Amino acid sequence: MIALDASALLAFLFREQGAEHVLAHLSESCLSAVNLAEVIGRFVRDGYDAHEVLARLATSEVELVPFTPEQAAIAAKLLPKTSRLGCRSAIGLVLRSHCHEAFQRSPRIVIGRSSGSASR
Repeated sequence: MIALDASALLAFLFREQGAEHVLAHLSESCLSAVNLAEVIGRFVRDGYDAHEVLARLATSEVELVPFTPEQAAIAAKLLPKTSRLGCRSAIGLVLRSHCHEAFQRSPRIVIGRSSGSASR
């Protein structure tokens, strides 16, 4: 299973650089609730309704995963490494995955650094 961060999913949704890499692995991907909030927030900023965006994302192939207290502790420990909560939550998801058991066989994180419309 591949843990996506918000910028990777946004790059896919806005067809930005790297979108093809996310598309190739979309069916084996998961996204933490923290990163989900970032993705929804990007659309809300553009005037979309948060619940409508959530409903659309919930029908995608990406597994949406709750952010647990244990993952929060892991993310907090990573603060000296990165200030971005989204990155830390994706790493926490990898380390204490609630994704499909396939994640245990081949864990990966996709962290995008988008410079296009998704990150503005």
